[in-house]
Amino acid sequence: MTRAHLSTNMSPARTLPADSSNPTAFSDSTIETVSLARRRLEANAADADALLVIAMWYSLLGDPATSLRFLHRLTQIRPEYPGVWRVKAQVYREVGMEEMAARCEETASQYDDG
Repeated sequence: MTRAHLSTNMSPARTLPADSSNPTAFSDSTIETVSLARRRLEANAADADALLVIAMWYSLLGDPATSLRFLHRLTQIRPEYPGVWRVKAQVYREVGMEEMAARCEETASQYDDG
């Protein structure tokens, strides 16, 4: 996965997760939370809470590229959002992008201290 790959199709509203194809894989409350987040993003593409929920959903589904697109959008509109830089660092680490993860951790510490 390259930085160019991650920067393409950065519109979170374009790629909303569908309900899991395996309903037993996730609890009903998880599916309902993701469904609510989808509806909130349809109404407001800048909904920070919904962006984080969707990003985490894609991470759980094993789709870090899509997760990072949502996290990138969130850090563009609300860079001070609690924990977003640490989550972004974690996803970058999962795909072996240590340098990007370290940059996110550095940014996180700036917001943690402020």
